[in-house]
Amino acid sequence: MRSFDWDEYQQLARVLADPGVILRASDTARQRAAVSRSYYAAFCLARSYLRTRNGQSYSGPDAHQQVRTDFNRRPERAAQDIARMLRTVQVERNHADYDDNYNVSANLATVFDRVEQILTLLKTLP
Repeated sequence: MRSFDWDEYQQLARVLADPGVILRASDTARQRAAVSRSYYAAFCLARSYLRTRNGQSYSGPDAHQQVRTDFNRRPERAAQDIARMLRTVQVERNHADYDDNYNVSANLATVFDRVEQILTLLKTLP
């Protein structure tokens, strides 16, 4: 079985956020789902990078923090930037998933921008 391409979550997030795509869901619901999928694209690709490099398994409730910690421990500035941006996007994902009064439309572009930066930085790391 072929591994899932986590980058597809970012592609899905963009489709979900596109108001021109006809779905039976409100714009707000679609945008919230887009924030969540976009975060998971970045998180899972970052986790896969680390898993390939150090062979460590990341699972359970502490996986998100552990991935950020391991990126912060790397000497490359890009890795530390990834850790910082993962935290920023995770905060937005938590709001999108749990906060009744979250203004998703005000934050969607920032989330997409940060995730694209993370994906680009991952490609620069050895």
